[in-house]
Parts: sequence; C-alpha cells; structure tokens
Amino acid sequence: MKKNIFFSIMVVFLFATTFSSAVSYILSNFLTMQDYNEDIRADMLSLSETFSMVYTSSDISGQRIADELSSSVYSIEILDSYEIAEIPSSTMTKLEMDNVVLLSKPFSTSSQCYFMAEDLVVRITPNTNGYIIQSRNNRIEFLLLSMIIFSVIIMSIAGRNVTSPIRNLTKATQKVANGDFDVFIEVDDDNNSEVAQLSRSFNNMVTELKSNEMLKNDFISNVSHEFKTPLATVSGFAKLLQSGNCTPQEEKEYIDIIRTETDRLTVLCSNILKLSKIENQTILTKTTEFSLDEQIRNTILLMESQWEQKDLELEIDLDPVTFNGDEELLQQVWSNLIGNAIKFTHKGGTVAVSLKSTPELITVTVSDNGIGMSEETQKHIFEKFYQGDTSHAAIGNGLGLAIVKRIIDMNGGTIAVESRLGEGSVFTVQLKNTNV
Repeated sequence: MKKNIFFSIMVVFLFATTFSSAVSYILSNFLTMQDYNEDIRADMLSLSETFSMVYTSSDISGQRIADELSSSVYSIEILDSYEIAEIPSSTMTKLEMDNVVLLSKPFSTSSQCYFMAEDLVVRITPNTNGYIIQSRNNRIEFLLLSMIIFSVIIMSIAGRNVTSPIRNLTKATQKVANGDFDVFIEVDDDNNSEVAQLSRSFNNMVTELKSNEMLKNDFISNVSHEFKTPLATVSGFAKLLQSGNCTPQEEKEYIDIIRTETDRLTVLCSNILKLSKIENQTILTKTTEFSLDEQIRNTILLMESQWEQKDLELEIDLDPVTFNGDEELLQQVWSNLIGNAIKFTHKGGTVAVSLKSTPELITVTVSDNGIGMSEETQKHIFEKFYQGDTSHAAIGNGLGLAIVKRIIDMNGGTIAVESRLGEGSVFTVQLKNTNV
C-alpha cells in the first residue's frame, strides 16, 4: 500500500490530539475532584441540617420533607427497617453517636450522607445522572470533541500547505527520472524553510543535470562531426585514386591529404581515450617525486624539430623544482601548451617558458607572440571540441586544452590564459608546492 505523507501526518496528529485531550481530561478531573467532593459534602451537611430542623420544629412528615428537599442534584430517602439492617454496624454506631456520617470513595462523586432525625434514618446521595452534573459532563465532553474536530480541520489545512511542496517535489523528481530536465520548482525568495532549501537544491541539481546532458549531446555530436569530416575526405580521395584517372602529381597530393586526415583521426582517437581515462579518474594513483624543470626541458627538446622548422627563438627560464605528482599526466600538459605555442606562432617568432617557485606555489608560464585569441575564444578555450580556428587550418580537434584543464584540476592546481589577437597568448599554470 502506497503511504501518503499527508495521511501519515493526520494520523499522528489525531492520535496526539486525542491522547493529550484524554490525559488533560483525566488530570483536570483528578485535580478538581477534591474541591468538587468538598462542595458535595458541604451541600449534603446543609441539607441534613435543614431536614432535621424542619422535621423537629414542625408537624410535616419526614417523607414530605424529603420529597421537597430532593432535587435534580441530590436525592433524599427515608430508610425502612430492611435498608437500615443493611447499614454496617460500625456506620450505625457512628450514626447513633454523631447523628451525621459522610461516606465517600477516593476520586469518585459517589458520596453518601447518613443522618438521624429523631426516629428517622435518612440518606442523601448525589444524583450523578441528574441534569446539572450530567450537563457539566456533557459540556466538558462537547468541548473536548469540538477541540479535536477544529484541530483536525486546522491541521488538515495546514498539513496540505506543508505537504503540497513535498508533493510537487515528488512529481518533479519523477519527471527528472523520466528524462525531463526542464522541470523547475517555484520557491519564494523570502522562504528559508527546510522544504524551500530542498527545492532550491533540487533546482540546482536539475540545472546541473541539464547542463551535463547538453554536454553529453554536444560531445556525441562533436565526436561524430570530427570523425565524419576526415572519413569523408579519405573516402573521397580514395575513390579518386581508385578510378585510375589521376596524374602522378595528383596521386601524390591525394595521398598526402589522406595521410593528413588519418593523422587527424589518430590524434582524435588518442585524445578521446586520454580524456575518457582522466575524466573517470578521481584521484592520482601514480604519484612520484620528480624534477619538474627537467621534465619541461625534455619536453622542449622533444619538440626541437618543430621550433627549428619555424626558426623560433626560445626563452627558457626554469628554476630547479622538485614536484610530487603524476609525472605522465603532467608531461601531457607541457607537451600540449608548448606545442600550441609553437603551432600558433609565426615563423621567426618567440616562445617563452618559465618555471618559478615560492614556498606555497609553483608557477609555469608558456607565452608566445603568435596569432593570439579573441575574448570569445578565451571564454571557451578549455571546453571539449572548441576550436578558435574555425577554418581547421591547423591539425587539432579541440580536446587538448580540455585534457590539460582536467589534469591540472586533478593535481589541485589552476590554469589561466591571457591573450590578444595578433599579439600572442600567455598560459599560466599554478600548482601547490609539495616540496615544502
């Protein structure tokens, strides 16, 4: 059976209200019973005195006096010999000595008053079924019942107001579970209740899920596009070569194009694998202590053919720094940043690489005086598949800097870029100094 939170709240509230009302009724009766019994005893003593005075000072019969003094509250009876015989001897002894005997039970209104008026034995008892006492009890019961009914009505209204946001949140959660990320729960800005905070957290969660879904869709779309374009190129030129109608010069040109596109596909597949690996990796498992300046120097030497081919001037300023981290992953960072600086710098330009260390931070700067980037490109430069060079004149697929950003994040560092079109770019990486 599906449990309803509103029904559960109402059951708990009804139980609590009924239980507290019953306890209050019992306690109030218990606390007022003594005063109530004292009033009853005082009334019965007064009636006994009145009966005795009238009976001894007049010729009126005892039965008539009893009838006249009896009321809806008290009943006065003249006992016959059989009833007198049923009175305990101890009570009769007290009655003969004191004339008036009051009998009562603890926490009860069933008091009795016995007295003697000359030769008569008279009994006075409260009429618990009488109109006044019964009316008092009925009023108390009516008040308690009214309180419970009104409490239930008020609680049902308040309960619906309380559970309504929860029901809305449940419905919204079901929509999200079915793949609808356009759900939004309206929350008053001035409402700081727990439910309101939960709703705001839900809205933030849905926003993030929607963003992730869009990124996933974009990723699939971009991967498809990046594969489709070079594959179509390779297929097209392969058909031309297969036709046999190409000159030797054309064949060489087509083969070069096919090799370039296959190289692009190879780099793309390699970067996708790298990105998938590091995105699914949450902690660094292969941390070692190594010379960071030596790693950067080796990276520059590995790219010697590239910067010599463009006749670039290199400005190297590396402080000796020992770092504790994933050496293999950080190698990809420097290869990408220095490789980009070389790729986007004009022939005869300058590439500068510096490494500085403080007790708190290690700062690596890679700068060039190449083509630079627009402000719009700088905003998206670390996004997957984003390429500022929309012409795709240079080999690339927009994954390199996304990989760099992820690796830097995993190492607890930051990366920033400053650039101007036509003036070059400066990439700054900062890592926590682990050699302190």
